[in-house]
Amino acid sequence: MDTKGSIARADLRRVNSSPSVIAAVRPFNMTPLGYIAKRIIPCPDWLDVPNIESIYSVANCISEDFADYIDFWRHNGFWLFDHPKIIAEICGENLIDMTGLRFLYLESELLQYDPDLKKWIEYAPESSFPTNVAKLTGTKMLGYDVATVFCGNVPEHSPLSCNHVASVVPVNRYCLIDKLDDARDHVEGGVFANSEPGYLRIIAVHEIKIGTNNAMDRSRGPTVF
Repeated sequence: MDTKGSIARADLRRVNSSPSVIAAVRPFNMTPLGYIAKRIIPCPDWLDVPNIESIYSVANCISEDFADYIDFWRHNGFWLFDHPKIIAEICGENLIDMTGLRFLYLESELLQYDPDLKKWIEYAPESSFPTNVAKLTGTKMLGYDVATVFCGNVPEHSPLSCNHVASVVPVNRYCLIDKLDDARDHVEGGVFANSEPGYLRIIAVHEIKIGTNNAMDRSRGPTVF
């Protein structure tokens, strides 16, 4: 399998269709998607990749989100949160244990790859939810995840971990790809094509590095940001 991809670098070209189709993309600007808190787990034994220490996947299937949060209706148009204090407030109001939570900040090019069309297609936040993501300082870039989106809202799967794609694609200790261009090449080269149905989105994963990020007192939650 050619994991380097077959689509050459090219200028940005837009095809008149709905939604817009991007024929080739390099470079493109990252857009803030929002924040999420997750219970990050160590690399499971069944994912036999020696250098992986923890699973910082965007999807909920291995390292789980802090809660089934959609029913709280506090998320933004990207189905994440505009500020981590909103997550802390939800936890405090609903007696959700915050011990061990890791807070992540996510970005994207707002492009998703259609494996059938072999095209990059633009996507946008859900307009019925306000989106105004706060940009905090003190974040650490961890790498890039590739997530599948079938229903059009939250990523359902992170194939690097849940479909063992990390066994054929070089990843770092967070089970993420180090370079954006490498992630694009793997997506365009078909490495993820048979993992899960849906579009493929490349998402930059940052961790918020604050003093109590991984052991927060629920009563203090909103104040640590």
